[in-house]
Amino acid sequence: MIRPLFLRSITLVITLLLVLPLFAQPAIPAKTNDLVNDYAGMMSRQEQDRLRQKLTQYALETSTQIAVVTEASVQGETAFERALASAHGWGVGGSSENDNGVMVYIARDERRIQILTGYGAEGFLPDILAKRVIEQIMKPAFRQGKVYVGIDQATTRIM
Repeated sequence: MIRPLFLRSITLVITLLLVLPLFAQPAIPAKTNDLVNDYAGMMSRQEQDRLRQKLTQYALETSTQIAVVTEASVQGETAFERALASAHGWGVGGSSENDNGVMVYIARDERRIQILTGYGAEGFLPDILAKRVIEQIMKPAFRQGKVYVGIDQATTRIM
């Protein structure tokens, strides 16, 4: 009687150890205070620095943070899920009382772009405008191999 119970317990533990990782979400990159995080290596260091300076200055002037994140892959999730997990995990939200942050998320390998807005940013950047920025600015520039130009022009339009 003890042996079958012991074997069932061991079997249950092994099964859980094998199955639970299938339901775990891929980890988001470590939190940074940087508004430009090019984990996919899509921009040169100089381009990142120019974009970082522009976004930091805008955040100081308006309290609205625009963060740009690139990753190689969405790792089995949707671009929305990855962007949302990063935004929440990092606390990208502009000022805490206004929740006016914006995240521009790009997954290189799947060619996915997502723009997330905090509630306080929806007035100047509703979803329909975010979609237009992606479709009319970012995608055409990316197709021409001009990643930085697409991101730079998109963030300018958002501003």
